[in-house]
Amino acid sequence: MKKTLNMIVVEILTKNKKRMYTVHELADVIVKTEPEFCKRKMEKTGKTEKILLFQLMSEIGAQFPKIIAEDVARTETRPQKYFYKKRTHLTKIEKAVKAAREERRARATAREAAKVAREAKKVAKAPAVKASKAKASRKK
Repeated sequence: MKKTLNMIVVEILTKNKKRMYTVHELADVIVKTEPEFCKRKMEKTGKTEKILLFQLMSEIGAQFPKIIAEDVARTETRPQKYFYKKRTHLTKIEKAVKAAREERRARATAREAAKVAREAKKVAKAPAVKASKAKASRKK
């Protein structure tokens, strides 16, 4: 299985739980420790190692919302530093949010099903009325 950037960042931070990294430091570590990942990325994009470093920095910052789900946090102040943080207290909140979303989806699905049923009744009644009128006009 090929490693993704998110997997690599989480791996680095979990190995060094007491250390905080800036995006630049994380990108440096990735370039040094994951040469096959970097080689693959450079071949795909056709960029040099220096440009790859800046690309990795951008991608780490952009991918943070996906990375945060995996016990990773960052500071609010600049420069932002990424670090490992066990997220046990947030799991209850995340579960509650997920349950609320699922409940909303279920209600929306039920509303849509009721709407479709009402429309089906209308459609079912409409042709029957027209057919009865047509029969009545033929008898005359």
